[in-house]
Amino acid sequence: MYASCVCYATNAHFDVVGIPVTDTNNWHWACGNEGGSKYELCFTVTDTYQDAFGDKVDPNKPKCPS
Repeated sequence: MYASCVCYATNAHFDVVGIPVTDTNNWHWACGNEGGSKYELCFTVTDTYQDAFGDKVDPNKPKCPS
C-alpha cells in the first residue's frame, strides 16, 4: 500500500443549526481520487526524491524494498 497509495482526504463535518459541536474534525481518506471533487490531495510532492507522502527518500535505501 505504501508504494501504490496516493492519499486524498476530506473533512466530512457539517454544521447543524442549533446543535453546538466542539469537534469539527471528521476526516475521511481515500487511496486515490475516486472520492470525488470534495477530496483533496493530502501531500504535495515537489521533489524527485520524495514519496507519495511528501517524505524525502534515498533511492539507494528505499523504505520498502521491492
